[in-house]
Amino acid sequence: MMYYLKALCSVCFCLLFNSSRLDSQNWHQKVDYQIDVRLDDQTNSIQAREKVKYVNASPDTLKTIYFRLAWHGRASQVSSRFTVFSVQQNGVAIDFEILESKPDPAVPPQSLSQNLLAVKLSRPLPPGDSDTYNIAWQADVPVFSGGCGRNSPSGVDYTFTNWYPQACVYDRLGWHLGSPFSADYSSEFGSFKVDITMPPKYMVAATGILTNADAIGYGFENQGVVLKPNYGLVTVWKFQAEKVRDFAWVADPELLHEKKQVRNGLTLHAFYFKNENRLTALESALNNLEKSALTYSFPQLSVVQMGEMRAEFPMLIFAAKEVPNLAPVISWDFQTPVLKSTYLLKQFQYAIGEVAFKNGLAEIAGRYRYGYPVSEESIHSFEKSSGLELDWIWEQNANTRAQVDYAIQSVKTEVDNSMIVLERIKGAVLPVTIEVIYADSTTQQLYIPVAYTQGVLPAGLAATPQPVWPAEDKKYTLKLNKPLESIKSLVIDPQELSGDVDPENNRKDF
Repeated sequence: MMYYLKALCSVCFCLLFNSSRLDSQNWHQKVDYQIDVRLDDQTNSIQAREKVKYVNASPDTLKTIYFRLAWHGRASQVSSRFTVFSVQQNGVAIDFEILESKPDPAVPPQSLSQNLLAVKLSRPLPPGDSDTYNIAWQADVPVFSGGCGRNSPSGVDYTFTNWYPQACVYDRLGWHLGSPFSADYSSEFGSFKVDITMPPKYMVAATGILTNADAIGYGFENQGVVLKPNYGLVTVWKFQAEKVRDFAWVADPELLHEKKQVRNGLTLHAFYFKNENRLTALESALNNLEKSALTYSFPQLSVVQMGEMRAEFPMLIFAAKEVPNLAPVISWDFQTPVLKSTYLLKQFQYAIGEVAFKNGLAEIAGRYRYGYPVSEESIHSFEKSSGLELDWIWEQNANTRAQVDYAIQSVKTEVDNSMIVLERIKGAVLPVTIEVIYADSTTQQLYIPVAYTQGVLPAGLAATPQPVWPAEDKKYTLKLNKPLESIKSLVIDPQELSGDVDPENNRKDF
Protein backbone atom coordinates (compact mmCIF):
# COMPACT_ATOMS: atom_id res chain seq x y z
CA MET A 1 0.00 0.00 0.00
CA MET A 2 2.83 2.39 0.88
CA TYR A 3 4.46 1.58 -2.49
CA TYR A 4 1.31 2.53 -4.42
CA LEU A 5 0.91 5.72 -2.36
CA LYS A 6 4.50 6.73 -3.14
CA ALA A 7 3.95 5.94 -6.81
CA LEU A 8 0.76 8.04 -6.87
CA CYS A 9 2.52 10.95 -5.19
CA SER A 10 5.35 10.66 -7.70
CA VAL A 11 2.90 10.80 -10.62
CA CYS A 12 1.10 13.82 -9.13
CA PHE A 13 4.43 15.59 -8.59
CA CYS A 14 5.44 14.99 -12.21
CA LEU A 15 2.10 16.31 -13.47
CA LEU A 16 2.34 19.42 -11.31
CA PHE A 17 5.98 19.97 -12.30
CA ASN A 18 5.24 19.65 -16.01
CA SER A 19 2.19 21.88 -15.69
CA SER A 20 4.15 24.61 -13.89
CA ARG A 21 6.94 24.28 -16.40
CA LEU A 22 4.49 24.79 -19.27
CA ASP A 23 3.03 27.83 -17.51
CA SER A 24 6.50 29.22 -16.90
CA GLN A 25 7.18 29.13 -20.64
CA ASN A 26 4.62 31.88 -21.16
CA TRP A 27 6.39 34.58 -19.15
CA HIS A 28 7.37 37.84 -20.79
CA GLN A 29 8.92 41.06 -19.57
CA LYS A 30 6.87 44.20 -19.09
CA VAL A 31 8.17 47.69 -19.82
CA ASP A 32 6.35 50.94 -19.01
CA TYR A 33 7.55 54.22 -20.50
CA GLN A 34 7.04 57.84 -19.48
CA ILE A 35 8.58 60.13 -22.09
CA ASP A 36 8.74 63.92 -22.16
CA VAL A 37 10.01 65.06 -25.58
CA ARG A 38 10.48 68.57 -27.02
CA LEU A 39 10.78 69.20 -30.76
CA ASP A 40 12.83 72.16 -31.96
CA ASP A 41 11.80 72.75 -35.57
CA GLN A 42 14.45 75.44 -36.02
CA THR A 43 17.36 73.08 -35.42
CA ASN A 44 15.47 69.88 -36.36
CA SER A 45 16.36 68.24 -33.07
CA ILE A 46 14.63 66.72 -30.08
CA GLN A 47 15.47 66.66 -26.38
CA ALA A 48 13.82 64.17 -24.06
CA ARG A 49 13.72 62.50 -20.68
CA GLU A 50 12.52 58.96 -20.40
CA LYS A 51 11.47 57.04 -17.29
CA VAL A 52 11.34 53.29 -17.82
CA LYS A 53 9.85 50.81 -15.37
CA TYR A 54 11.21 47.36 -16.21
CA VAL A 55 9.56 44.28 -14.65
CA ASN A 56 11.72 41.14 -14.74
CA ALA A 57 9.26 38.29 -15.14
CA SER A 58 11.98 35.92 -16.31
CA PRO A 59 13.57 33.20 -14.13
CA ASP A 60 16.98 34.85 -14.59
CA THR A 61 18.84 37.56 -12.67
CA LEU A 62 19.75 40.37 -15.05
CA LYS A 63 22.98 42.33 -14.66
CA THR A 64 22.69 44.41 -17.85
CA ILE A 65 19.72 45.98 -19.64
CA TYR A 66 20.03 46.80 -23.34
CA PHE A 67 18.30 49.67 -25.15
CA ARG A 68 18.16 50.41 -28.87
CA LEU A 69 18.78 54.05 -29.66
CA ALA A 70 17.23 56.27 -32.34
CA TRP A 71 16.90 55.74 -35.26
CA HIS A 72 17.51 52.00 -35.08
CA GLY A 73 19.40 51.80 -38.36
CA ARG A 74 16.61 53.23 -40.49
CA ALA A 75 18.00 56.69 -41.20
CA SER A 76 20.16 57.37 -44.25
CA GLN A 77 23.88 58.11 -44.15
CA VAL A 78 23.73 61.60 -42.74
CA SER A 79 25.33 63.18 -39.72
CA SER A 80 22.67 62.47 -37.09
CA ARG A 81 23.84 63.22 -33.56
CA PHE A 82 22.51 61.08 -30.73
CA THR A 83 23.71 61.77 -27.20
CA VAL A 84 22.81 60.13 -23.90
CA PHE A 85 23.20 62.68 -21.13
CA SER A 86 22.79 60.29 -18.22
CA VAL A 87 21.28 57.02 -17.02
CA GLN A 88 20.03 56.35 -13.50
CA GLN A 89 18.74 53.30 -11.68
CA ASN A 90 16.02 54.34 -9.24
CA GLY A 91 17.54 57.81 -9.10
CA VAL A 92 21.14 56.62 -8.64
CA ALA A 93 23.67 57.16 -11.45
CA ILE A 94 24.83 53.89 -13.02
CA ASP A 95 27.38 52.88 -15.62
CA PHE A 96 26.41 52.75 -19.27
CA GLU A 97 28.11 52.54 -22.61
CA ILE A 98 27.01 52.95 -26.21
CA LEU A 99 27.82 49.84 -28.22
CA GLU A 100 28.27 50.39 -31.93
CA SER A 101 27.92 47.55 -34.42
CA LYS A 102 28.67 48.49 -38.00
CA PRO A 103 27.06 46.79 -41.00
CA ASP A 104 28.80 44.06 -42.94
CA PRO A 105 31.02 45.82 -45.50
CA ALA A 106 29.78 43.39 -48.17
CA VAL A 107 26.26 44.79 -47.77
CA PRO A 108 25.34 48.40 -48.66
CA PRO A 109 25.06 50.26 -45.33
CA GLN A 110 21.66 51.51 -44.19
CA SER A 111 22.91 54.01 -41.66
CA LEU A 112 26.02 55.73 -40.35
CA SER A 113 26.04 53.40 -37.36
CA GLN A 114 23.78 51.07 -35.41
CA ASN A 115 23.75 52.11 -31.76
CA LEU A 116 22.92 50.11 -28.66
CA LEU A 117 22.91 51.36 -25.09
CA ALA A 118 24.21 48.81 -22.58
CA VAL A 119 23.13 49.73 -19.04
CA LYS A 120 25.28 47.89 -16.49
CA LEU A 121 23.15 47.70 -13.37
CA SER A 122 24.64 48.76 -10.05
CA ARG A 123 22.16 46.38 -8.42
CA PRO A 124 21.33 43.13 -10.29
CA LEU A 125 17.63 42.68 -11.08
CA PRO A 126 16.42 39.32 -9.68
CA PRO A 127 13.38 37.38 -10.96
CA GLY A 128 10.06 38.96 -10.01
CA ASP A 129 11.61 42.33 -9.19
CA SER A 130 11.35 45.64 -11.03
CA ASP A 131 13.56 48.68 -11.53
CA THR A 132 13.12 52.22 -12.77
CA TYR A 133 15.65 53.65 -15.22
CA ASN A 134 15.84 57.34 -16.11
CA ILE A 135 17.46 58.27 -19.41
CA ALA A 136 18.09 61.84 -20.56
CA TRP A 137 18.92 62.12 -24.25
CA GLN A 138 18.90 64.26 -27.37
CA ALA A 139 19.07 63.62 -31.12
CA ASP A 140 19.07 65.31 -34.48
CA VAL A 141 16.11 64.40 -36.69
CA PRO A 142 17.63 62.97 -39.88
CA VAL A 143 16.33 63.56 -43.38
CA PHE A 144 13.48 61.11 -44.06
CA SER A 145 14.67 57.62 -44.97
CA GLY A 146 13.30 54.15 -44.37
CA GLY A 147 10.14 55.32 -42.63
CA CYS A 148 11.40 58.00 -40.25
CA GLY A 149 12.85 61.49 -40.21
CA ARG A 150 11.97 64.95 -41.53
CA ASN A 151 10.52 66.12 -44.83
CA SER A 152 9.02 62.92 -46.22
CA PRO A 153 8.28 62.80 -49.97
CA SER A 154 4.54 62.88 -49.24
CA GLY A 155 4.94 66.21 -47.47
CA VAL A 156 4.80 65.20 -43.81
CA ASP A 157 7.26 67.37 -41.89
CA TYR A 158 8.23 64.93 -39.13
CA THR A 159 7.78 61.16 -38.89
CA PHE A 160 8.90 59.58 -35.63
CA THR A 161 9.30 55.80 -35.72
CA ASN A 162 11.99 53.94 -33.74
CA TRP A 163 12.86 57.30 -32.23
CA TYR A 164 13.42 56.71 -28.49
CA PRO A 165 15.65 54.47 -26.33
CA GLN A 166 13.67 51.26 -26.39
CA ALA A 167 14.31 48.22 -24.20
CA CYS A 168 15.41 45.20 -26.18
CA VAL A 169 13.51 41.94 -25.89
CA TYR A 170 14.66 39.37 -23.33
CA ASP A 171 12.99 35.98 -23.64
CA ARG A 172 13.70 32.26 -23.22
CA LEU A 173 16.58 32.56 -25.69
CA GLY A 174 18.20 35.55 -24.00
CA TRP A 175 18.63 39.10 -25.32
CA HIS A 176 17.59 40.08 -28.85
CA LEU A 177 19.51 43.21 -29.77
CA GLY A 178 18.26 43.61 -33.34
CA SER A 179 20.07 43.61 -36.65
CA PRO A 180 21.48 46.58 -38.57
CA PHE A 181 19.85 45.13 -41.69
CA SER A 182 16.35 44.74 -40.32
CA ALA A 183 13.90 47.56 -39.65
CA ASP A 184 11.37 45.25 -37.96
CA TYR A 185 12.23 44.98 -34.27
CA SER A 186 10.37 43.20 -31.53
CA SER A 187 9.57 44.99 -28.30
CA GLU A 188 8.09 44.13 -24.93
CA PHE A 189 4.45 44.85 -24.09
CA GLY A 190 3.87 47.74 -21.73
CA SER A 191 2.34 51.18 -21.36
CA PHE A 192 3.28 54.61 -22.69
CA LYS A 193 2.69 58.09 -21.34
CA VAL A 194 4.20 60.52 -23.83
CA ASP A 195 4.16 64.33 -23.61
CA ILE A 196 5.14 66.00 -26.88
CA THR A 197 6.03 69.71 -26.72
CA MET A 198 6.24 71.69 -29.97
CA PRO A 199 5.13 74.93 -31.64
CA PRO A 200 1.33 75.24 -31.69
CA LYS A 201 1.05 75.24 -35.49
CA TYR A 202 1.62 71.47 -35.73
CA MET A 203 -1.03 68.77 -35.97
CA VAL A 204 0.04 65.53 -34.27
CA ALA A 205 -1.10 61.97 -34.91
CA ALA A 206 0.20 59.28 -32.58
CA THR A 207 -0.20 55.93 -30.94
CA GLY A 208 -2.63 56.04 -28.01
CA ILE A 209 -5.34 58.33 -26.67
CA LEU A 210 -4.91 62.10 -26.51
CA THR A 211 -5.74 62.72 -22.86
CA ASN A 212 -5.89 66.52 -23.08
CA ALA A 213 -8.03 66.66 -26.22
CA ASP A 214 -10.30 69.42 -24.91
CA ALA A 215 -7.28 71.67 -24.44
CA ILE A 216 -5.65 70.80 -27.78
CA GLY A 217 -8.56 71.09 -30.20
CA TYR A 218 -7.66 70.36 -33.83
CA GLY A 219 -10.78 68.20 -34.08
CA PHE A 220 -9.88 66.03 -31.07
CA GLU A 221 -12.10 67.93 -28.63
CA ASN A 222 -15.41 66.51 -27.43
CA GLN A 223 -18.62 67.80 -28.92
CA GLY A 224 -19.77 71.09 -27.40
CA VAL A 225 -16.40 71.98 -25.86
CA VAL A 226 -15.45 75.65 -26.26
CA LEU A 227 -11.71 75.87 -26.86
CA LYS A 228 -9.61 78.46 -25.12
CA PRO A 229 -7.17 80.34 -27.38
CA ASN A 230 -3.53 79.29 -27.11
CA TYR A 231 -1.31 82.37 -26.95
CA GLY A 232 1.77 80.43 -25.88
CA LEU A 233 4.85 79.58 -27.88
CA VAL A 234 4.35 75.82 -27.50
CA THR A 235 1.64 73.20 -27.15
CA VAL A 236 1.95 70.03 -25.09
CA TRP A 237 0.23 66.97 -26.56
CA LYS A 238 -0.36 64.25 -23.93
CA PHE A 239 -0.82 60.70 -25.22
CA GLN A 240 -1.38 57.48 -23.30
CA ALA A 241 -1.41 53.87 -24.53
CA GLU A 242 -1.79 50.56 -22.72
CA LYS A 243 -0.64 47.05 -23.66
CA VAL A 244 1.36 48.08 -26.71
CA ARG A 245 4.86 47.29 -27.93
CA ASP A 246 5.79 50.58 -29.56
CA PHE A 247 4.91 54.28 -29.91
CA ALA A 248 5.06 56.27 -33.16
CA TRP A 249 3.93 59.78 -34.14
CA VAL A 250 3.93 62.34 -36.94
CA ALA A 251 3.68 66.14 -36.95
CA ASP A 252 2.81 68.57 -39.74
CA PRO A 253 1.08 71.99 -39.80
CA GLU A 254 -0.97 71.22 -42.94
CA LEU A 255 -2.47 67.88 -41.93
CA LEU A 256 -6.25 67.87 -41.67
CA HIS A 257 -8.09 65.69 -39.15
CA GLU A 258 -11.49 64.05 -38.89
CA LYS A 259 -12.73 61.48 -36.42
CA LYS A 260 -15.69 59.15 -36.05
CA GLN A 261 -16.82 57.11 -33.06
CA VAL A 262 -17.89 53.80 -34.57
CA ARG A 263 -18.89 52.17 -31.29
CA ASN A 264 -18.54 52.65 -27.57
CA GLY A 265 -14.83 52.61 -26.78
CA LEU A 266 -13.54 52.92 -30.35
CA THR A 267 -12.88 56.08 -32.37
CA LEU A 268 -11.38 56.22 -35.87
CA HIS A 269 -9.16 59.12 -36.96
CA ALA A 270 -8.06 60.18 -40.44
CA PHE A 271 -5.13 62.56 -40.95
CA TYR A 272 -4.76 63.76 -44.51
CA PHE A 273 -3.86 66.55 -46.88
CA LYS A 274 -6.52 68.28 -48.99
CA ASN A 275 -9.02 65.95 -50.73
CA GLU A 276 -7.40 62.79 -49.35
CA ASN A 277 -9.73 61.83 -46.48
CA ARG A 278 -9.59 58.07 -45.83
CA LEU A 279 -11.97 57.80 -42.88
CA THR A 280 -14.63 55.88 -44.85
CA ALA A 281 -12.03 53.51 -46.29
CA LEU A 282 -10.58 52.92 -42.81
CA GLU A 283 -13.99 52.00 -41.40
CA SER A 284 -14.60 49.60 -44.28
CA ALA A 285 -11.19 47.96 -43.81
CA LEU A 286 -11.82 47.59 -40.08
CA ASN A 287 -15.19 45.94 -40.73
CA ASN A 288 -13.52 43.45 -43.08
CA LEU A 289 -10.83 42.69 -40.49
CA GLU A 290 -13.33 42.02 -37.73
CA LYS A 291 -15.48 39.91 -40.03
CA SER A 292 -12.65 37.52 -40.89
CA ALA A 293 -10.31 37.81 -37.90
CA LEU A 294 -10.38 39.36 -34.41
CA THR A 295 -12.38 42.18 -32.90
CA TYR A 296 -10.13 45.23 -32.74
CA SER A 297 -9.06 45.58 -29.10
CA PHE A 298 -7.69 49.14 -28.81
CA PRO A 299 -9.65 52.36 -28.13
CA GLN A 300 -8.58 54.23 -31.27
CA LEU A 301 -7.23 53.62 -34.77
CA SER A 302 -5.64 56.33 -36.89
CA VAL A 303 -4.64 56.42 -40.55
CA VAL A 304 -2.13 59.00 -41.83
CA GLN A 305 -1.58 59.88 -45.48
CA MET A 306 1.98 58.78 -46.35
CA GLY A 307 2.11 58.31 -50.11
CA GLU A 308 5.59 56.79 -50.18
CA MET A 309 5.09 54.05 -47.62
CA ARG A 310 2.73 51.66 -45.91
CA ALA A 311 3.46 50.76 -42.31
CA GLU A 312 1.57 49.76 -39.20
CA PHE A 313 2.32 50.77 -35.62
CA PRO A 314 0.05 50.25 -32.61
CA MET A 315 -3.12 52.28 -33.24
CA LEU A 316 -1.38 54.18 -36.07
CA ILE A 317 -1.28 53.25 -39.77
CA PHE A 318 0.64 54.98 -42.53
CA ALA A 319 -1.32 54.55 -45.76
CA ALA A 320 -0.44 55.12 -49.40
CA LYS A 321 -3.15 55.81 -51.98
CA GLU A 322 -5.68 53.69 -50.14
CA VAL A 323 -6.01 52.19 -46.66
CA PRO A 324 -3.90 49.01 -46.60
CA ASN A 325 -5.09 45.60 -45.59
CA LEU A 326 -5.37 45.61 -41.80
CA ALA A 327 -4.09 42.06 -41.30
CA PRO A 328 -0.90 43.36 -39.60
CA VAL A 329 -3.14 44.84 -36.87
CA ILE A 330 -3.53 41.28 -35.54
CA SER A 331 0.15 41.25 -34.61
CA TRP A 332 -0.36 44.17 -32.20
CA ASP A 333 -2.02 41.74 -29.77
CA PHE A 334 0.72 39.09 -29.77
CA GLN A 335 4.47 38.52 -29.88
CA THR A 336 5.13 35.46 -32.02
CA PRO A 337 6.60 34.96 -35.50
CA VAL A 338 3.48 33.26 -36.87
CA LEU A 339 1.17 36.12 -35.89
CA LYS A 340 3.64 38.89 -36.78
CA SER A 341 4.01 37.82 -40.41
CA THR A 342 1.17 39.21 -42.51
CA TYR A 343 2.29 36.97 -45.38
CA LEU A 344 2.08 33.83 -43.23
CA LEU A 345 -1.23 34.84 -41.63
CA LYS A 346 -2.79 35.25 -45.06
CA GLN A 347 -1.53 31.83 -46.12
CA PHE A 348 -3.15 30.18 -43.11
CA GLN A 349 -6.38 32.05 -43.85
CA TYR A 350 -6.19 30.93 -47.49
CA ALA A 351 -5.50 27.29 -46.59
CA ILE A 352 -8.22 26.86 -43.96
CA GLY A 353 -10.88 29.46 -44.85
CA GLU A 354 -12.29 32.41 -42.92
CA VAL A 355 -14.39 30.45 -40.42
CA ALA A 356 -11.59 28.20 -39.15
CA PHE A 357 -9.11 31.08 -39.30
CA LYS A 358 -11.29 33.31 -37.15
CA ASN A 359 -12.03 30.50 -34.67
CA GLY A 360 -8.32 29.70 -34.37
CA LEU A 361 -7.45 33.33 -33.72
CA ALA A 362 -10.19 33.54 -31.10
CA GLU A 363 -8.64 30.63 -29.18
CA ILE A 364 -5.18 32.18 -29.39
CA ALA A 365 -6.53 35.52 -28.20
CA GLY A 366 -8.36 33.90 -25.29
CA ARG A 367 -5.12 32.38 -24.01
CA TYR A 368 -2.33 34.67 -25.17
CA ARG A 369 -3.56 38.17 -25.99
CA TYR A 370 -0.81 40.66 -25.07
CA GLY A 371 1.49 37.70 -24.54
CA TYR A 372 4.03 35.45 -26.24
CA PRO A 373 2.50 32.25 -27.62
CA VAL A 374 5.12 30.02 -29.20
CA SER A 375 4.64 29.44 -32.90
CA GLU A 376 3.77 25.76 -32.46
CA GLU A 377 0.89 26.63 -30.12
CA SER A 378 -0.50 29.16 -32.57
CA ILE A 379 -0.35 26.66 -35.42
CA HIS A 380 -2.01 24.00 -33.27
CA SER A 381 -4.93 26.35 -32.60
CA PHE A 382 -5.45 26.67 -36.36
CA GLU A 383 -5.17 22.89 -36.67
CA LYS A 384 -7.89 22.33 -34.09
CA SER A 385 -10.22 24.89 -35.64
CA SER A 386 -9.78 23.54 -39.18
CA GLY A 387 -9.26 19.82 -38.64
CA LEU A 388 -6.11 19.95 -40.83
CA GLU A 389 -2.43 19.32 -40.17
CA LEU A 390 -0.63 22.63 -40.80
CA ASP A 391 2.96 22.35 -39.50
CA TRP A 392 4.20 22.10 -43.07
CA ILE A 393 3.01 25.62 -43.96
CA TRP A 394 5.16 27.11 -41.20
CA GLU A 395 8.12 24.88 -42.06
CA GLN A 396 7.83 25.69 -45.76
CA ASN A 397 8.03 29.41 -44.98
CA ALA A 398 10.71 29.15 -42.28
CA ASN A 399 13.03 26.63 -43.91
CA THR A 400 12.76 27.23 -47.66
CA ARG A 401 12.75 30.10 -50.12
CA ALA A 402 10.02 28.53 -52.22
CA GLN A 403 7.54 30.99 -53.73
CA VAL A 404 3.86 30.54 -54.48
CA ASP A 405 2.92 30.65 -58.15
CA TYR A 406 -0.08 28.75 -59.47
CA ALA A 407 -1.50 29.27 -62.96
CA ILE A 408 -4.39 28.26 -65.20
CA GLN A 409 -2.41 26.71 -68.05
CA SER A 410 -5.11 25.54 -70.46
CA VAL A 411 -8.82 24.89 -70.79
CA LYS A 412 -10.64 22.58 -73.20
CA THR A 413 -13.95 20.74 -73.61
CA GLU A 414 -14.28 16.96 -73.64
CA VAL A 415 -17.82 15.83 -74.45
CA ASP A 416 -19.90 17.88 -71.97
CA ASN A 417 -17.10 18.39 -69.47
CA SER A 418 -14.65 21.25 -69.00
CA MET A 419 -11.05 20.07 -68.50
CA ILE A 420 -8.92 22.73 -66.74
CA VAL A 421 -5.18 22.17 -66.46
CA LEU A 422 -3.55 23.95 -63.51
CA GLU A 423 0.19 24.29 -63.00
CA ARG A 424 2.39 24.84 -59.94
CA ILE A 425 5.13 26.99 -61.49
CA LYS A 426 7.11 27.69 -58.32
CA GLY A 427 7.96 25.21 -55.60
CA ALA A 428 5.69 26.25 -52.72
CA VAL A 429 2.76 23.91 -52.05
CA LEU A 430 -0.65 25.10 -50.87
CA PRO A 431 -4.22 23.94 -51.21
CA VAL A 432 -5.89 25.66 -54.16
CA THR A 433 -9.16 27.55 -53.98
CA ILE A 434 -10.85 28.28 -57.31
CA GLU A 435 -13.90 30.41 -57.90
CA VAL A 436 -16.00 29.46 -60.92
CA ILE A 437 -18.23 32.25 -62.26
CA TYR A 438 -20.88 30.88 -64.59
CA ALA A 439 -22.55 32.64 -67.49
CA ASP A 440 -25.77 33.00 -65.49
CA SER A 441 -23.77 34.93 -62.81
CA THR A 442 -23.92 32.11 -60.24
CA THR A 443 -20.65 31.14 -58.55
CA GLN A 444 -19.09 27.99 -57.15
CA GLN A 445 -16.11 27.61 -54.82
CA LEU A 446 -13.84 24.62 -55.40
CA TYR A 447 -11.16 23.43 -52.95
CA ILE A 448 -8.24 21.28 -54.10
CA PRO A 449 -6.47 19.80 -51.05
CA VAL A 450 -2.89 18.56 -50.91
CA ALA A 451 -1.64 15.34 -49.37
CA TYR A 452 -0.31 17.22 -46.32
CA THR A 453 -3.89 18.10 -45.32
CA GLN A 454 -4.96 14.46 -45.63
CA GLY A 455 -7.42 15.46 -48.35
CA VAL A 456 -9.78 16.95 -45.75
CA LEU A 457 -12.01 19.98 -46.35
CA PRO A 458 -11.39 22.60 -43.64
CA ALA A 459 -14.15 22.92 -41.04
CA GLY A 460 -16.68 25.62 -41.95
CA LEU A 461 -15.43 26.11 -45.52
CA ALA A 462 -18.30 26.44 -47.99
CA ALA A 463 -16.59 24.87 -51.00
CA THR A 464 -16.81 21.73 -53.11
CA PRO A 465 -13.86 19.42 -52.37
CA GLN A 466 -11.86 18.03 -55.30
CA PRO A 467 -9.37 15.14 -55.57
CA VAL A 468 -5.99 15.65 -53.89
CA TRP A 469 -3.17 17.39 -55.81
CA PRO A 470 -0.02 15.32 -55.05
CA ALA A 471 2.88 17.50 -53.92
CA GLU A 472 5.26 15.84 -56.40
CA ASP A 473 3.04 16.67 -59.42
CA LYS A 474 3.54 20.01 -61.15
CA LYS A 475 0.25 19.82 -63.06
CA TYR A 476 -3.31 19.00 -62.09
CA THR A 477 -6.41 18.46 -64.23
CA LEU A 478 -9.64 19.78 -62.81
CA LYS A 479 -12.80 18.31 -64.30
CA LEU A 480 -16.05 20.27 -64.26
CA ASN A 481 -19.23 18.48 -65.25
CA LYS A 482 -20.39 21.44 -67.27
CA PRO A 483 -19.55 22.58 -70.80
CA LEU A 484 -17.08 25.37 -71.29
CA GLU A 485 -19.79 27.56 -72.82
CA SER A 486 -21.50 27.78 -69.42
CA ILE A 487 -18.41 29.27 -67.73
CA LYS A 488 -17.69 32.99 -67.69
CA SER A 489 -14.51 33.12 -65.53
CA LEU A 490 -12.12 31.00 -63.49
CA VAL A 491 -10.14 32.59 -60.65
CA ILE A 492 -7.46 31.00 -58.45
CA ASP A 493 -7.29 32.59 -54.99
CA PRO A 494 -9.95 35.28 -55.59
CA GLN A 495 -9.13 37.02 -52.27
CA GLU A 496 -5.40 37.13 -53.10
CA LEU A 497 -4.32 35.62 -49.79
CA SER A 498 -1.84 32.98 -50.92
CA GLY A 499 1.04 35.33 -51.70
CA ASP A 500 1.12 34.24 -55.36
CA VAL A 501 4.02 36.10 -57.01
CA ASP A 502 2.23 36.31 -60.39
CA PRO A 503 -1.52 36.78 -59.88
CA GLU A 504 -1.95 37.71 -63.55
CA ASN A 505 -2.03 34.04 -64.56
CA ASN A 506 -4.58 33.14 -61.88
CA ARG A 507 -7.57 34.24 -63.93
CA LYS A 508 -9.14 33.06 -67.16
CA ASP A 509 -12.11 34.85 -68.73
CA PHE A 510 -14.20 33.44 -71.56
